[in-house]
Amino acid sequence: MSQPMLRSLQSRAFGHALLAAMSLCLFVLAGCSTPPSMPLVSTGTIERLGPVPSNFVEPRLVDVWLPEDYTPTKRYAVLYMHDGQALFDGATSMSKKGWHIDAAMARLLREGRIRDTIVVGIWNTNYSRHAEYFPQKVVPLIEEPTRTQFVQGGLQGNPRADNYLRFMVEELKPMIDRRYATRTDAANTFIMGSSMGGIISLYAISEYPQVFVAAACLSTHWIGAFESNTAIPLATFTYFRDHLPDPATHRIYMDRGTTELDALYPVHQSFANVLLREKGYTDANFQTLVFDGAGHNETDWASRLDTPLTFLLGHAKGSTP
Repeated sequence: MSQPMLRSLQSRAFGHALLAAMSLCLFVLAGCSTPPSMPLVSTGTIERLGPVPSNFVEPRLVDVWLPEDYTPTKRYAVLYMHDGQALFDGATSMSKKGWHIDAAMARLLREGRIRDTIVVGIWNTNYSRHAEYFPQKVVPLIEEPTRTQFVQGGLQGNPRADNYLRFMVEELKPMIDRRYATRTDAANTFIMGSSMGGIISLYAISEYPQVFVAAACLSTHWIGAFESNTAIPLATFTYFRDHLPDPATHRIYMDRGTTELDALYPVHQSFANVLLREKGYTDANFQTLVFDGAGHNETDWASRLDTPLTFLLGHAKGSTP
């Protein structure tokens, strides 16, 4: 890893720490008296959980979106999403842009294109986001000296993805299943994210195939750092070569844009496409798309939400009605 790359990682880590203090008001970490405002949604309702305590990661807020006609007399699939502060109106996101996923979900539900589903938006804690979202079992596979430089500069010296997934699977999912009228089986449990949220979604379905049936990975940040490199993507693909879930029972969606950070992804996403095909994924359970002119931001991800949502939540053959 080059010195400029290392300085870039360290600078971004500092920036995330500062944003944590500003945007969360240290509420998640230290307990300010005034929590961040609730996101505004155009349809349905938001219920806020938390800060949710954990034995594995720092406490964090979780926002749960319920469709307009939610009733405990029905059962709902669950879509778990990362970067929860950016999923709705964007007022609490770093970029001040939002996915407006409530509007997309409501429209697709109204049109009968997806199954009844609630959305669980897990807030990141900004400073630890990279450390929690980068696949932990990839780290030992990264060649030195890049490994040490990346862990210290990009992961704050402490890879935490395995603990983040344990929080999701062992603590948060049981809480959601107790509180809401959910379908608890893997066939109705989905995961989705963008950028680092994309890579942790693929890691989650690979580590916990018994929990998640499908993952959507938008603008997957294959390069790990913020400059092109070979060591981190090679290690990442080595891990996934050996750990992808069974294509007979799982589905994966991937996409990328062509501008901003996404301009660095073509060679890596192309390799990922080949890898999944070699592992047995076909058009029946794998979709990979390029959105020309799209960048690496919430506005562009929001503009194509219908595609991954219908891939994940559509009434596929054999799905629970």
